[in-house]
Amino acid sequence: MKIITQISLFDDTQNENLGDLERLRRVIEHMPDEKLIRKLEEIRGKGRNEWPVAAMWNSLLASFIFDHDSIASLIRELNRNSQLRMVCGFQPHFHTGKDGGAKLVLAPGASAYTNFINNLRKCRYFLADRGYDSTELIEWLEAENVSAVIDIRNMWKEESTKQFRDTDLIYSFNGKVYYVNEEGKQIELLYKGYDKSRNSSRYGFHPKYRDSRIFRIPLKTDRRVFTKVARNSKKWRCGAGSKG
Repeated sequence: MKIITQISLFDDTQNENLGDLERLRRVIEHMPDEKLIRKLEEIRGKGRNEWPVAAMWNSLLASFIFDHDSIASLIRELNRNSQLRMVCGFQPHFHTGKDGGAKLVLAPGASAYTNFINNLRKCRYFLADRGYDSTELIEWLEAENVSAVIDIRNMWKEESTKQFRDTDLIYSFNGKVYYVNEEGKQIELLYKGYDKSRNSSRYGFHPKYRDSRIFRIPLKTDRRVFTKVARNSKKWRCGAGSKG
């Protein structure tokens, strides 16, 4: 699979002339997810192997493209849409029930997705190229207690910074935060950690400024810019380096 750094295949504006299935094919073709799939296969080990890990992951990607708001909705779509099953990599097969009878199974059920998502949660961090840059994906991963370490695309066409509410703080698309003093000078702040109780990132001055104030910016300000693992943190730099 190729790593595409120039575009995001989750972005409707860049793929508006493509159908959902074709968009999904492109996502699956270009997403750099080999390491993730190998890790999930390692976690599963010798457990039940009724549905391939890659197909399960592909179907989760499909849930974003097809705008499914629940796993139940995704399962219904898979059961009725043979082309979607084919693109994801699912092969129908017969399953022998407790009564000895054989039943044709077209797609994974709820328990299969529960097991898969539980395994995904065991991956503490999701490291990926900017092709994965998507608000929906970041929110979903963090809802499953998986920290997203995903490169960001610069989608700010005409501005280099934005003001945080009605304050003296401004921030850039790649997560740098600045304090603007009375003279208009921009002072870059240091990341001081994640505040779980407020779902916010904490920022403060370098010790040389002798200013102990702490500023909090809620992650919801911009979910692509502000993530649980801050983009200008040491943990992010270590994680991003391991992707290479």
